[in-house]
Amino acid sequence: MVTPTAVLAELSACDHAERAASARRLELAVTWAGLYPGIAAQPYDKVIDSLIDDATGVAVAAIAEFAAAHGVSTNAGRQLIGDAVALHDRLPRCWRQVGDLNLPAWKARLLAQATRGLGDQAVGWLDTQAALLGAKLGVRTIKRLVLLAQARFEPEKLTDLAEKRWVRIGADTEDPSGRSWLDGCLDTPDALDLDAALRQIAADLADDTGDADLDRRRAQALGVMARRALGQPELPDCGMPAARTGVDDSNDEADGIRDENPAASAPSSASSMLPGGGGAESHGDDAEYAPSAGLPSTGAPNLGDDAEQTPSVGLPAVGISGRPSGARAFRGHGRPIMIYLHFDAAQLTNGCGGLVEVGTTGQLVTIDEIRRWCGAAGSITIRPVIDLSGTRVTRGYEPTDVMREHIALRDRTCVFPHCGRAAHPIRRPASGNYSHDADHITPYDSGGETSTDNLSCLCRLHHLLKTHTGWRYEMIGPGEYLWKSPAGRQYLRTATGTTMVEARRRGRFEAA
Repeated sequence: MVTPTAVLAELSACDHAERAASARRLELAVTWAGLYPGIAAQPYDKVIDSLIDDATGVAVAAIAEFAAAHGVSTNAGRQLIGDAVALHDRLPRCWRQVGDLNLPAWKARLLAQATRGLGDQAVGWLDTQAALLGAKLGVRTIKRLVLLAQARFEPEKLTDLAEKRWVRIGADTEDPSGRSWLDGCLDTPDALDLDAALRQIAADLADDTGDADLDRRRAQALGVMARRALGQPELPDCGMPAARTGVDDSNDEADGIRDENPAASAPSSASSMLPGGGGAESHGDDAEYAPSAGLPSTGAPNLGDDAEQTPSVGLPAVGISGRPSGARAFRGHGRPIMIYLHFDAAQLTNGCGGLVEVGTTGQLVTIDEIRRWCGAAGSITIRPVIDLSGTRVTRGYEPTDVMREHIALRDRTCVFPHCGRAAHPIRRPASGNYSHDADHITPYDSGGETSTDNLSCLCRLHHLLKTHTGWRYEMIGPGEYLWKSPAGRQYLRTATGTTMVEARRRGRFEAA
């Protein structure tokens, strides 16, 4: 018979085992760094996006190997190794407390991140104070101790905090209302000016709309400020269509089209959309467990390249974006909306019929919300059906824009194990570049053709790893990839994530 005492005892045993496993993981990270000394020369918090020499290539490939085995992104693996090395080398008392299971590993990692940039004397004092507290060390205490260390040993740093300013915008992926989060840290005078402006615009909105909810009006006021800066209407009437639509009549004359499954290419009448000026820039790494010390967490992922991978689940994909080459649309004065037609119209009648996926953020929102956005759009561009089951081929090395759209809509993110960096189907308006590289799986110089069957989306770092280190892969199905690491481990990457392939199921690479 199960008793309350037995349940609590087993819970305590689980907590102890979890703490021991986390401590052992840090020890393994230090050991791994010792096997590849070049790791210590890499940036502490982020893997670089270039391989400047052979030693750097070996080190970054080793980081990727460690991260993949741990089931996290390359950047998260780098931070884990960096935290472990910092604890071992600079905080020896806290390191021993972690090994003795008196200090949880996650708290020790926060401390290691907080000491980055501090001198040895300040770090030594912090190490002593934190080790004395052990398990009683909390997040707020860590921040307080860091401030005290700066005041005692490096007071000049207390007056130079300008770098601790940020504004981040993230999509709420847990709610179908189409909302996004915003958080930041401003200079107090700027914050007061912003508050005064929001108050004034919110009061005007009360007169114009009759909305009694002050918080909602303040949120809408930010949109009004943005549209003023962009020269768009401040209060678009979301109930009436504000834009004319155009059908993109770009064709595939530049491509050779091979339809491998004609029966699957029947036109669909449903739409897929993508929002935004080509996607927001990334503001940080996809950290494994917690935000960097000193930065708040909203619980929302950042918009942009490092957004966490989310399954596409076959839903319509919507996006607000800039206009791609060859697109034809009628522009008004609001934000542009692009609609991709590339899914089965029958989905509108199944259990997911009321939801659409926003391709640039990974959000699931209601169709009614998309209608409201379209009502405020300055232009609505409708792209033709993109049959992702067919094959597009072109002569030469560079894929066409239509082929880039095809692989981005198929892969959605970088396809390296555990990487979630977004692959957008259009060029960024500011730079004219894509958010991803189109990689020839079989190298072009080795006879690989430039076709959608031999192209995949890789972020720049993982493209370089594949080209210059021992990482190899092959496409085993549309959007499905089998990777082999330099250490011989294999990983299956699909739209739903990454799975390590057990040794008894391997075989495709063994003869290679």
